[in-house]
Amino acid sequence: NQRLTAVNGNHLNSNNHSDVKSIEFIDCTGSTFIPRNMLNFFPNLIGVRLVNCGILILSGNELNEYGNLSLFAVEGTQLERIPGNFFSSTPLISIVGFADNKLKHVGSKLFNDLTNLSWISFYNNECINQTATTQEEISMLIGNLTLQCVDILEITTTTTVITTTEMSSTVSTTEMQTTTLKAGII
Repeated sequence: NQRLTAVNGNHLNSNNHSDVKSIEFIDCTGSTFIPRNMLNFFPNLIGVRLVNCGILILSGNELNEYGNLSLFAVEGTQLERIPGNFFSSTPLISIVGFADNKLKHVGSKLFNDLTNLSWISFYNNECINQTATTQEEISMLIGNLTLQCVDILEITTTTTVITTTEMSSTVSTTEMQTTTLKAGII
C-alpha cells in the first residue's frame, strides 16, 4: 500500500492540515515509494521533500496527483534512475533537488515542459555533480544531464522490438512501516 493513510500531530498557532504547504519525510529507510493520497490530508501541498529514504524506484507516475507542486526533492537516497516523464503532471515545478543520490540515468525529457525552473541540484551523483541557480546554469545542467546521464531504458525501448504470443507476470507488494514526517507552513 503506497498511500498515506493517517496523519497525527499538533499544528502550531491553531493552524490545521489545510495550512500545511510542504512536507518533508526524513529517514524513511524502509520506503521504496513516494506516498500517494497526501492531498487528502494536506489539500494545499506545494512542496515535497524526501531525505535519507530507502531505495526509491520511480516509474514516472508518482506525481500525477500533485499538479500544484512547485518544489520537489529526493535527497540522500539510493535513487539510480529518473524517467523522462517524471514531471509531466507538475508544470509549476520551480525547485528540484536530487542531491546525494546514486543517479546513473535520467530521462532526456525530464524538464521539457517546465518553464518556471529557478533552482536545480544534482549535486553528488554518479553521472552528474552540479547545481544550477541561474537560467544559464539551468540550461547547462539540463544539457549535461542529457550527455552524461543517458537513460538506457529510453534507448532500449525505442530501438528494441519484441515479438511474443503470450506473457504473464504477477507483482505484489506489502509494505508496513512508520515514517517520521515533518510538515511545514511556508
